[in-house]
Amino acid sequence: MENITMGQFAAAIALIVALITGIKYLNKTIKEWINAALNDRFHNLEQKISEQDQKLNELDIDECKNYIILFISKVNNGERIEDIELQRFYSLYEHYLDKGENSFIKTKVEELKEKKFL
Repeated sequence: MENITMGQFAAAIALIVALITGIKYLNKTIKEWINAALNDRFHNLEQKISEQDQKLNELDIDECKNYIILFISKVNNGERIEDIELQRFYSLYEHYLDKGENSFIKTKVEELKEKKFL
């Protein structure tokens, strides 16, 4: 077996340190690249989810309005109202108000309450 000189030993240590440093740098660079790619994808996904949530909320409010208007029309026409219909009306009306909606519908409902139709 050959004797190893201090210079060779130092060169070997320097090579090992350089390899470790290179691996750390590559690891850091790859992590940053992956994080940037994922953040971009998640941002786009969050934006799409937000848009869909807004559309769903608008649809929810529109459907509440439709049912409430049909119910008010039924009451105004003197049609018979079943208990389950009345319960559904109040449930949707509360939901409608919880959504922050306050329009002609609320005025019409208050008028019907004053006339003791509801």
